[in-house]
Amino acid sequence: MLVGIIIDFCMLVIFKDISINNQFWQWVLLISSTVVLSAGISFAISSTMPLSPADVPVIIMNQKFGIKLVTSKLIFDGIMLILAILLGGPVGIGTIIVTLGTGPLIQILTPYTKQWMDNN
Repeated sequence: MLVGIIIDFCMLVIFKDISINNQFWQWVLLISSTVVLSAGISFAISSTMPLSPADVPVIIMNQKFGIKLVTSKLIFDGIMLILAILLGGPVGIGTIIVTLGTGPLIQILTPYTKQWMDNN
């Protein structure tokens, strides 16, 4: 919820006059932000810091039930996507891409972030 509030604040106050009308750059930003988001979650999972509330159910499914990280992330994000649709939230192609993309990217990036965290 805090992340949503921060995003809303940034969109309404900080980025209110910024508009990217070029579809190529919209796709570049969507893909790069999905990668950065996934890397951030991967670093959070790899660290000893407390996880965000949204990541806790994913880790519980992964550790307690032996579900792969990618699968547990897809299940959780899929449930949140369905809830957003049912509640009438703004769901677009970007929402679906992030929902389907973060789990696999976290699965790919986590071994590298764990290795990096262990070495530093």
